[in-house]
Amino acid sequence: MDRFFDEAARILASEMPRRQALKRLGALVGGGILATLGVNSIQEAAAATCDPNTNAGCSGKMSLCCPGVTTPFCTTTGNQCCGNTSCKPGQFCCNAGSKPFCRTAKSICCGNNKCKSGQVCCGGTTCCKSCTATGKCAGTEGPNP
Repeated sequence: MDRFFDEAARILASEMPRRQALKRLGALVGGGILATLGVNSIQEAAAATCDPNTNAGCSGKMSLCCPGVTTPFCTTTGNQCCGNTSCKPGQFCCNAGSKPFCRTAKSICCGNNKCKSGQVCCGGTTCCKSCTATGKCAGTEGPNP
């Protein structure tokens, strides 16, 4: 329980907007409730209490704090933050579109799409076998999402 009050005091004392502080406090209270119901730690239950600037609030193997698109969350050290998720080692984050996602080394980013091996990105949004000079899919094969 001491840790709960320490974390709440740290959140309230930090230099962040009131709205963000209240969101984090709410997550902390929710995490405290879940912790009493059997969840092992506040970080696992309410990962939104971590601070991406300092990695405070994450511990153990979940010791990296990602900012997230909506709220911060803890992930495994060695992963790469990517929107509201994290990419495992060997994966890469595609964040050129509106929804960041992870891809493998064999695929390429194309807006909100992941092109397969042998495909190219036409017009910045469509995966195809080849593109015309104007950035549209070439030939009759059409797009291959």
